[in-house]
Amino acid sequence: MSEKTASSSANAKQKAFGPIGWAQSIIGLTISIVIFVYIGVILSILAEWIGMAFFYPEEGSGHSREMLRVEYGYLSEDLRSSPYVKDTVVLANKVTTVVKDYSLVYVGLKTYQVKIGKYEEKILSAKQQGRSAYDVAPGLVAFGYEIREYITAGLNIIVVYAIRLTLILLGLPMFALFFLWGLVKGLNNRDLRRWGVDRESAYMYSYSKAAVLPMLALPFILYLAIPFSVHPALILLPCAIAEGYIIMMMATKFKKYL
Repeated sequence: MSEKTASSSANAKQKAFGPIGWAQSIIGLTISIVIFVYIGVILSILAEWIGMAFFYPEEGSGHSREMLRVEYGYLSEDLRSSPYVKDTVVLANKVTTVVKDYSLVYVGLKTYQVKIGKYEEKILSAKQQGRSAYDVAPGLVAFGYEIREYITAGLNIIVVYAIRLTLILLGLPMFALFFLWGLVKGLNNRDLRRWGVDRESAYMYSYSKAAVLPMLALPFILYLAIPFSVHPALILLPCAIAEGYIIMMMATKFKKYL
């Protein structure tokens, strides 16, 4: 009975790591990434709105507009060359255009802004007369006019988020370079340890292995969540160095004999 149970569990594991299992893993990872991106966009917009309401109300949507200008400069000017992008200026224009079109057209904000524009003169006239925007425009249009600065800031933050995500993707070759350095350096240290008298350290290996994915995800979380502009190299480079060091420690402390 136990042999049948063991064989059935082994078959289940083989099926799990077969083509179907790998397909399920890829689909699940894709869905997780999409959810992560959408949640990150929403949290970034909320953070900007909180800042507009409590920390820099006098700037309004100008704060997000300045962030967009700076981040666009990082993508179009500071990263002139890339292993898989010929012209980052063209890439920056494409990213901003696609994201703006998606936000305005497909989400429906374009139509909403057109409706607000039709009533803008009437609302301004009513404001000068001491009346409310709700007296001359439909409720949703008047509400949109009152929060137009927040809508503009939200659109700017969506573009900023897309540009930052593009900058991180362009920085992935740097992570691959430090990963390769850490792996070669670690295997070299392991070979020296194998022929020496150094002891095994499963503790260091296990904790280094557990830190690989969190350190790889840290620049995504940190850089995408910062509510102000900062050069991507100040975040990506330290994370890439730390990732390489973790890989080196993991390869160094890997068991001497297989």
